[in-house]
Amino acid sequence: MKSLAEQVSIVVIDGVRVAVVSQVIPDGASDELREGLARRAIVSAGGVCPCGTRVQVPNRATRRAAVKTGQVLDVRVHHENNCLATNEAIQSAYDAWVGGVTS
Repeated sequence: MKSLAEQVSIVVIDGVRVAVVSQVIPDGASDELREGLARRAIVSAGGVCPCGTRVQVPNRATRRAAVKTGQVLDVRVHHENNCLATNEAIQSAYDAWVGGVTS
């Protein structure tokens, strides 16, 4: 079965070092899956998605509190409903790529 490999990158967004977990775009992926994952990578690196979404880094007080307590902040990105980078679009593109529903 085909699967999506993950990679961890350290990037700087708004002056803050951030560890980002993202999927590697697989060789032979469909155009839709490739585009959706590429859009996520753009946003994860601090860029802006074609749908207008960008990462919203938590404020300084929240970041400092997390460091003090050893907490990891989980930052979610919300793409526009019609964007190829939404969870639903990625899942649909993945299912089509592997030849059917996988879950």
